[in-house]
Amino acid sequence: MLQNRATDRSDDGLSAKDRNLVKALPWIILFALLSGCDNEENSIRPSREDTRQNHELPAEKEFFADCFRSHGHPEIVMDARGVGVPENATRLHASTYQTKEHQDGGHLAELEFRVRLESGREIIEFVAGLGETEEEAAVDSMANFVLTTFHPVYKVFINTDDLHITAQQIRINGQDRQLIAGDI
Repeated sequence: MLQNRATDRSDDGLSAKDRNLVKALPWIILFALLSGCDNEENSIRPSREDTRQNHELPAEKEFFADCFRSHGHPEIVMDARGVGVPENATRLHASTYQTKEHQDGGHLAELEFRVRLESGREIIEFVAGLGETEEEAAVDSMANFVLTTFHPVYKVFINTDDLHITAQQIRINGQDRQLIAGDI
């Protein structure tokens, strides 16, 4: 990478401080997601009947099926709880939370991803995406889910033997926590 002495910025347009922040950002997000708080109900809630008015995505089941197939699971389970793999009760589900059209013509899609655990509890994650159309924005949101959330969920709740993700014990505020780190 060539350094531009006049602005102290590299060819990518970022200062050294900004590059370090970009490198640390995935770890910061992962740490925030996994550290939790003393009140578990803030991050994992008991499952409830779906009374929300979100719209199920027609392609979401195939999206999750493709994720599992690409991780070595040729057989996929699709049931009322969502999409998963045989011999594991964890299910993934996604629906459109909201979409917006920007004045400049682009679209924003915010999807609600639910990880339904064997215990009946759920982890709910909202992930946004951008695109020229609502459909492109939804696809971008699904890609962002894979980049930020799918792999830690997969390692912890579906395949603890996944070699691409590592787990280590850390102590936060006097409590032992599991830190999940990826190779992305």
